[in-house]
Amino acid sequence: MEPIIITEENRDIECHVPLFGQEARVDVITQQCREGETIEIGSVLATLGFGKWEFDILAPGSGTVISWMGHPGDMLMSGDTVAVMRVKGSVAAAPSTAFHGVPDAGKAVRSQDSGDSVFDDGFGIVERLPLSRIRRATAKRLQQSWSTVPQVTHVDPADITFAQAVLARLSSTSAPSVPSLLALVVRAVIDVLERHPEFAASFDQANASLLVKRYRSIGVATDTPNGLLVPVLRDVRAMTASMLTIEIRALAMKAREEKLSPGLLEGSCFTVSNLGSIGGEIFTPIVNPPDVAILGLGRAFERVMLRDGAFKAVSMLPLCLSYDHRAIDGAGAARFVTDIRSRLEDLNWIEGECARMPMLQIPIP
Repeated sequence: MEPIIITEENRDIECHVPLFGQEARVDVITQQCREGETIEIGSVLATLGFGKWEFDILAPGSGTVISWMGHPGDMLMSGDTVAVMRVKGSVAAAPSTAFHGVPDAGKAVRSQDSGDSVFDDGFGIVERLPLSRIRRATAKRLQQSWSTVPQVTHVDPADITFAQAVLARLSSTSAPSVPSLLALVVRAVIDVLERHPEFAASFDQANASLLVKRYRSIGVATDTPNGLLVPVLRDVRAMTASMLTIEIRALAMKAREEKLSPGLLEGSCFTVSNLGSIGGEIFTPIVNPPDVAILGLGRAFERVMLRDGAFKAVSMLPLCLSYDHRAIDGAGAARFVTDIRSRLEDLNWIEGECARMPMLQIPIP
């Protein structure tokens, strides 16, 4: 124990349970001194139990125990006060604990707040992995979103059987710049935002107003080795699905190679997140502030439905819309998703978006 000198006298110091974890509980086994008793620095105040370990709470300085918060048989939480001492002179600079049966307790067993990369939490060995710069920024942003935005998710699947047939047929040819399904969805979002401009907005809490954006820049959530990034497609109104496909792939490559400039990570009015290529039919995407809505795409699945008097297997794409309930009502969200679904199921719209592709005779499923 390495003390530091304190000039104040009669300093009251709380002796705490180590921070093993937010929900960690410890048992008070024994008290080694009485209230009002004078003891020396480093003396054992109490013995506690945590998992398979027993450890002592040591006096942080020489003085008197003025009150006990934990008594034999009590259960305390991580960080709780065990006792309060009134000390004079020097006090311990480090946490005052000593584990039983450990050759070097200062190195072999550490509490979670020690900062060590490897420590024993009382149940086994734990490795601390530092967060990347991107992961730290993402965590801060998502925590802000979750704690400040009242979010609701609306889910509705779209029949993409015809869209998949068109794209598959185009992919089997030498046609350049074949649109991706993600690009078709983004193109549908761009069109539908014209009918529902409140979804391309930010919520201004301070001025009790909605800031509706007249530009159309779409953020596309991108998985990278270092964490989630949301590069932004700029001014997309005039872009075809083929052009969007090229831009999305270029931004995704820059994101994975860490070549995105800061300006490409801001200025969106709406966000799209596609997990379908990885897995999971339905999920709840978190709103990407300052946007008020985000559309998540799940993995397409087959469903048997009645079509033209006969049962057919169709391919359904889950559309998962999370939105800021301060700005958008449930009925508005339902209409927005319905309009996107209608676009993706519209044979004429699909053919129109692929109009720059070679003319193909594609049977309607």
